Order: sequence, then C-alpha cells, then structure tokens
Amino acid sequence: MWRKKIIFSVGLILLVIIIVTGSGKRQEKKNENKQIESTILSEYFKIPESEIPKLEIEALHGSAVAASKLYYFYHVYKLYYKEAHYWIGIAAENGDSVAQYNYGYLLLNDDFIDSVYSDSKMKIRAKERALFWLKKASENGVELAKELLKEISKSE
Repeated sequence: MWRKKIIFSVGLILLVIIIVTGSGKRQEKKNENKQIESTILSEYFKIPESEIPKLEIEALHGSAVAASKLYYFYHVYKLYYKEAHYWIGIAAENGDSVAQYNYGYLLLNDDFIDSVYSDSKMKIRAKERALFWLKKASENGVELAKELLKEISKSE
C-alpha cells in the first residue's frame, strides 16, 4: 500500500514539474512573440536619419503628416518622450485630429505632466490646454474625444 502511495506521489510531483516547465515555455513563447510584435511595430515607425531634417522642416511649415511621423518615430522607435511630446503638439497645431485627441489625452496624464512640468501653474495650464485639444478633436469628428469630454464633465 505504501508503495502505491509513493509511486502516486512521485507521479504527481512529475506531473506538476511537467506542467510548470511546460507553462514556463509557453510564457517564454508569448513573451518572445510580444517582443517580435514590438520590434515589427517599432521598425514600422523607423525613419532614416537622412530624412529627419526634411520632415522637421515640412512639419514646421504646416505638414501634419510629417509632424505625426516624427511623433511616432520618437515615441515608438526612439523612445524619446520629450521629443515626441513636441512633435505631437506640432501635429495637433497642423490640424491632425487624431494628434489633437492624443495630445489632449497626453496632457491629462498626471505622470506625463509631472515628468515635463515641475511648476504647478504650468500643470494647471496643461490641463486647460488638454481640454482645448480634446474640444478641437471633438469638433473634427473624433468620437473618443467626445466621449472623454463627457466623462470629464460628469466628474466635475
């Protein structure tokens, strides 16, 4: 009888080890797939260094497309968030309605605001500016902006 219990216990331990190591491999595979997806997404927004000055000039002269490309390049590919913040503001100013929403949403993010502005007066201005950009995006047909403005007005 005790032999059966030992064999059963050993079998149960082996089963647990197989399940645990198997799920670990599945988790590794999931993480690997996420890294591949992230790399592919990052590569999509890559801009050759030689094109950046041209895009900057285009953006500063009114191209929303150029400014948005620079935003995504710095935000997704380079991970330079302060530079990305600058270019999303330019894209919003240049009339990109999605950038207007994203910029407004970004300016509502306390973690972001804390990382960019240390002065409390500037933080208040950023919140006001966020509402401006969300209203602009809403006027330009961005449904998410309309929904977010409704949520904000309910919470006030």
